[in-house]
Amino acid sequence: MPSLKTFKQKSKKDAMAIVSSGVDTLKTMEAKEAEIFPYKTLSEASAAMSFETIEQMQQQQQQIMDPAVAATRDALEMGISSVMTFERFIGMHVPQMEDGNNFGVTVQMTVAKYLKETRTEFKAYLEEVPKYYAARAEALDKLG
Repeated sequence: MPSLKTFKQKSKKDAMAIVSSGVDTLKTMEAKEAEIFPYKTLSEASAAMSFETIEQMQQQQQQIMDPAVAATRDALEMGISSVMTFERFIGMHVPQMEDGNNFGVTVQMTVAKYLKETRTEFKAYLEEVPKYYAARAEALDKLG
């Protein structure tokens, strides 16, 4: 049976893997964003998204919005997973509070609180993703 020390070591290894791959992860996300939405300005995007029929509009939505929604959902899921990894790491490495000189513990608890708030916010955003499809379906019904 694994010991607490084993879990602590694994949580540290997992957290450090996220930190060490952070720059590459951001570069990958930026590249995906540029691939999905290559427009530099809103007016450029607006001009590129002109259509004459409902069918053309639906095609453009599928070509642009569906990959964007999927990438957003994936990024949120990855963010939630990363935050949970950091929460686990901090939770397993908080030293015992003693009389005086608890500054490190206070910092860890503050960071843990911030991570929890961030995770809650990410989850709320993730719950909004399906609402896009409902709103799109409703709009298309009204159009024809």
